[in-house]
Amino acid sequence: MTHAALKLTSQPSITLHKPHLNLVTKPQTLAAHAHNSCPKQVRVRGVILTVQGWNKLKTAKSQAEFQENAGDRFTLEELSERSELSLGTVSKILGRSEPVDRSSLQAVFQCFELELDKMDYVRPTSKKRTQPQSKIERDTTINLSSFCGRETELLTLQQWILAEHCRLLAIVGIAGSGKSSLAAKLASQIEPEFECVIWRSLKNAPSLEALLNDILPLLQTQKECSTHLTSLHRQTAKLIDCLQNSRCLIVLDDLESVLAGSEPNGQYRAEYEDYQ
Repeated sequence: MTHAALKLTSQPSITLHKPHLNLVTKPQTLAAHAHNSCPKQVRVRGVILTVQGWNKLKTAKSQAEFQENAGDRFTLEELSERSELSLGTVSKILGRSEPVDRSSLQAVFQCFELELDKMDYVRPTSKKRTQPQSKIERDTTINLSSFCGRETELLTLQQWILAEHCRLLAIVGIAGSGKSSLAAKLASQIEPEFECVIWRSLKNAPSLEALLNDILPLLQTQKECSTHLTSLHRQTAKLIDCLQNSRCLIVLDDLESVLAGSEPNGQYRAEYEDYQ
């Protein structure tokens, strides 16, 4: 996983990081369609990439990044400028989350010298998804009624999580800069993509064992919950197993409570080294 950071200047400074870490050993950070009742299906305007089309674009994009950008991924802004499309349209194309005009797909393909074939895209046939509702567990509620802006940051985070399948993100900034609100807004936008969404605050600095004792029952079956895991090693192994078998978004707020410093790759406090 590559490291990336985006410094924001339009509002109080927040930095988005994709650290050199793996969620399976560092679980502490963040960070469809349905049929109608009648036989006739409701058509949806626009198209989305098929798996074939996405793989075709992803391969060409990776080659261009290696040849032109020293292997670093193109940012949304760079892709927007390159294709002459809006940030929102580029994010939809990369995330395959919402339909766009065929001409938009054509523009992205052309900027990587690709030809858009009929097998590269498909037209969704219904307005609703059949996927079950996400299970959501929060220990803190954040009021988003006054949330505004941060569109670029939200699109970047969505791209990293949904399109690039990044497993670990860190949102870093000074106190009061809006880190928690940004994470909460992001979670509200992408929660349908996950089977389970868990938000936990580390403000009271719980031990890793206490945190896992809290989270694991939310991910396990009723039968599994009857088996109490006594060692931290077994708890961590079980968490990894759960995350490998279900699509789950875990957001840990106030991570600085267990860190010795404010940097995203900083040292943990002595009594919280188990988090490493």
